[in-house]
Amino acid sequence: MKKYLLLCFFALTCAAGYAQQAQHVLFKGIPLGGKLDTFRQQMLEKGFALNDRRTDTPGTCSFVGKFAGDFVEVNCIFSPETNTVSKVGVDFKRWTVVLEGGEGGVSRSQQSQRFDQLVTSISNNFGKPTQDVKGARGSVERMALWKVPGGSIHLVLHNIQGKYVTLSLLFSDGV
Repeated sequence: MKKYLLLCFFALTCAAGYAQQAQHVLFKGIPLGGKLDTFRQQMLEKGFALNDRRTDTPGTCSFVGKFAGDFVEVNCIFSPETNTVSKVGVDFKRWTVVLEGGEGGVSRSQQSQRFDQLVTSISNNFGKPTQDVKGARGSVERMALWKVPGGSIHLVLHNIQGKYVTLSLLFSDGV
């Protein structure tokens, strides 16, 4: 009986130690994988504001604020059942290219330069991208991917129906 109890205690200790070691992707120092209310509060403390222009759909929450030197929209994706944050998307609206003679936006070369600056900045923290694909498939024109402790970071140029090319960054929790 003592051996059985000792074995159970050892197994629980190992499981608790593993759970404490589980890492989560960080966004501005805030770990993904936690509760939405905590994430929301920490975002507000970091100077972000809730995005009144965007209606919350189930499983999303939107903020606006400064990130990497730009005013951005940050969309948080969470599980409505558990209220656990799993992804954070950053939309760099200023760096959108308008195609087909539309007005506004930036040039392709400016957007490409900003993409390269972000690749350099992220690489300074996490090393070279695991993947850096130019001319990717479908609506993705270029993508850089980093495998980071607890998940991944994707930097992407999206071609939206041949009308716009947007620049976005996605933090995904893998735990």
